[in-house]
Amino acid sequence: MHILTAAHCVKNDGVLRWDFQIITNTHNWFHRENNVFGVYKALIHKDFKYGLHNNRYNFADIAVLKLDREIPLKSLPNLQRIRLPSNGSQTDEDVEVCGWGKTTEASVDPSTWLKKLEAKTISLSECQRLLPDQVDTGNICTVSDLGEGVCDGDSGAPLVRGGETIGIVSWGPDCSSGRPQVFTDVYRYRNWIQTAMAWNNETTATLYDRWLYL
Repeated sequence: MHILTAAHCVKNDGVLRWDFQIITNTHNWFHRENNVFGVYKALIHKDFKYGLHNNRYNFADIAVLKLDREIPLKSLPNLQRIRLPSNGSQTDEDVEVCGWGKTTEASVDPSTWLKKLEAKTISLSECQRLLPDQVDTGNICTVSDLGEGVCDGDSGAPLVRGGETIGIVSWGPDCSSGRPQVFTDVYRYRNWIQTAMAWNNETTATLYDRWLYL
């Protein structure tokens, strides 16, 4: 079974992380017994670049995680697979994002409850105007009517439209600044995702123990 996430969750500031766990089937961080899964392998897009510390955007910020065992979906009726997008995003679409991130910029710890934010997509040209030199064609941008946004700890979370994951949280200027929030465009990378999920040949990727570039 595979999990879609942001590449910077796997490799941040040039450091590959080794402490991954996948938590499923819970809305409360303290109620996660028997819902914890390990990561057997992670595939990172070979073009990924982490750019926030030099005033640039994340590029190809996408990774696929292969779990160390299958999630027993039949015994977890509230948990379902989510579809890849059937088409690209359009302007002014209703979308939602869920995550465990901080609820304010001043917060020290992430939320202990899974939170949901409703938002609308904006055009790439408008996003580039508001965030010059920080967004490219591999991104989707959203805004919220209440000026709320994603925050630290939400990275890698899904942007959902009608039961499809169309984006992955990549970054946002501030937690509640009213400025656009930036996601990796899943539709743009759909072929890569399908290749990564089907891939089982370590000779075709750059190998860092369990972390691979494909």
